[in-house]
Amino acid sequence: MAVRDYPFPEAGRLPRTRNSSEQASPSTPAGHHGLPLPVATAAQADPVAVGAAKIDVTPTHPVALAGYGGRTREHEGIDTKIWARALAIGAKDPAVIVAVDNCGIPARVTREVAQKLEKGHGIKPANLVLAVTHTHCAPSLRGYAVVVWGG
Repeated sequence: MAVRDYPFPEAGRLPRTRNSSEQASPSTPAGHHGLPLPVATAAQADPVAVGAAKIDVTPTHPVALAGYGGRTREHEGIDTKIWARALAIGAKDPAVIVAVDNCGIPARVTREVAQKLEKGHGIKPANLVLAVTHTHCAPSLRGYAVVVWGG
């Protein structure tokens, strides 16, 4: 995943969020539509390290889609790409949030991601949140909702 540096406001001055139809201003950069994160405040001497990344995880081949028990075949096309997004806060002992466009993530995938992040980057599993956006337009992952779908 590529990390993007977003320009942040001066201490104590936060830009407002805007709709995509509004024009960018010096305090709200073009393409920035999320919650503004202040890097430092007047009372805080040291800035807080923040990193964000986004990667396209759209399947390149037909797959069964998640969430509908009546689906009996693979998808026929792609209407919208699906993404995995990450936000890391803090340089020492960072907190990391990863959100994936999917209906759910099996426990084994969560464990594998946590192990890889701890081994490769020193991120403690207790500091990791792996979440989903809950879309029915993403692959059905084996082991997701076994009680409902039988695995």
